[in-house]
Amino acid sequence: MSAFARIASEIFPDEVPLPAEPIGKVIAVLRGTVTAALPRSLVDEEALRPGIPVSLGDGTQVFGTIAALDALVPATTPRPDDIVIVEVDLAPSADLSQLSIGAPVRLVTPHQRHALHTAGAVAPLPLGEADWGAGPVPFMLDAQALLGTNLVLTGDVASGKSCTLTVLFRSLLRTRFSGRLILIDPTSGFAQSFGGGAAIIDGDSALIPFGMMTPEQVAAAVAVASEPLAPTELSVLRGLMRRQSSTNQGFRPYGGVSPSLSSVIEACHHRAENSDFGGAARTLAAKLSVAAHDPRLRAFFSEAALALSAADVLQTVFRLPDGRPPMSVLQLGALDPEVRPIMAAAVLHLARQLSTMAGQQIPLMIGVDAADRLLTDDHGPLTEVLGQPSLTGLGLCLEARHQASLPPVFLDQTRVIVHHADQPSTDGQQTARIVDQGKPFVDDVVISRLRPSACPQPHHGDGHSVPPSQGDLLARILDAWHGTTAR
Repeated sequence: MSAFARIASEIFPDEVPLPAEPIGKVIAVLRGTVTAALPRSLVDEEALRPGIPVSLGDGTQVFGTIAALDALVPATTPRPDDIVIVEVDLAPSADLSQLSIGAPVRLVTPHQRHALHTAGAVAPLPLGEADWGAGPVPFMLDAQALLGTNLVLTGDVASGKSCTLTVLFRSLLRTRFSGRLILIDPTSGFAQSFGGGAAIIDGDSALIPFGMMTPEQVAAAVAVASEPLAPTELSVLRGLMRRQSSTNQGFRPYGGVSPSLSSVIEACHHRAENSDFGGAARTLAAKLSVAAHDPRLRAFFSEAALALSAADVLQTVFRLPDGRPPMSVLQLGALDPEVRPIMAAAVLHLARQLSTMAGQQIPLMIGVDAADRLLTDDHGPLTEVLGQPSLTGLGLCLEARHQASLPPVFLDQTRVIVHHADQPSTDGQQTARIVDQGKPFVDDVVISRLRPSACPQPHHGDGHSVPPSQGDLLARILDAWHGTTAR
């Protein structure tokens, strides 16, 4: 069993867990909405807010999502035994005959959350406010609709695109999205945007070993260090990586990842002596050896990267099987600009592979900030992976200045487009025009305000303007401690 399939089975075992303890009771049932009463102590303890899914009743359960919460009797000094009224929007397939006054309300279990995703239940994400003539009301995006499709954020410089991406992912965190969240951060600007809700993966830890890359990604990496691979050299590389992977039957859960760089270089030398493609194999081996010693490519070819197993990458990048927090921010600012598109493409490729091998049972939401800076040309590594068909359990959220800079195939699979036409006002508010391809209208939405510290602060210029990695920071501290750094 592959590492991906094994971890998927650990997250969603065959046995169904016991239901959660009730947190409240149903007090009214309408056509598409249920009203429930909950003690304030449980509301505060569970951090309940709009968008969180719940189950209603016993036996054949009915599912819904919290739409609003309000205290029964507003009090100047709230007490734990105060009653909070909760409105629950029912799933479209809900059977009202299964509900009655007094039925228990429970938080859904992870197993049920997976069932809700599979069934297409709505998981609303608060993004901001819209005014349709009767005053501002909360504007929600459907998290389920974002899975299996794409969301694009466009607009001028400093118009609030990256801040909106932050709002979206913070909403996913607050609504306890049942999958994994990954934000690819080319400029290392999101370090403070999520507090303790995300694991920050810096340049020293953002490693993808050679054996988990595609031949095309390896070829792009080699082109950074030497001449690009000739067509015959790329053909040899494809054959060798495919053969090595087949021989080792995919990824080993806890050992080194196959195929290894050394084994492919050795196979090149063998083919150079015993093949009609000897010249191509010989030059390929030389170019791979040069790339292996290029410090710019340490994220792929360093000893630290080559020693990683599939399980290591799943834990670091995807926070699986039980990583807390459930989100990672990959800061690529410390990497060479030519390497960042390759790293982004490798992560997206692995996300697709994980989603496929896990039977799309692990929902994944991936955001890419400043994606247009990573799209080098029509044949770049990121363009290639973005041009592949969408997967049911995988959602992609890309931020770019111009919609036209994204691959046409990617745009064909895009459902939601959020366009920021103007720069945000002085009070920090930003109005965006949201087009949902699944709806016949366009909404103008004031995006939720965030503290300035929560909005990303991209770093421009060369690598010296990028925040130091953990290793560099430790080295500076040790230098200062020993008195070797002038102050």
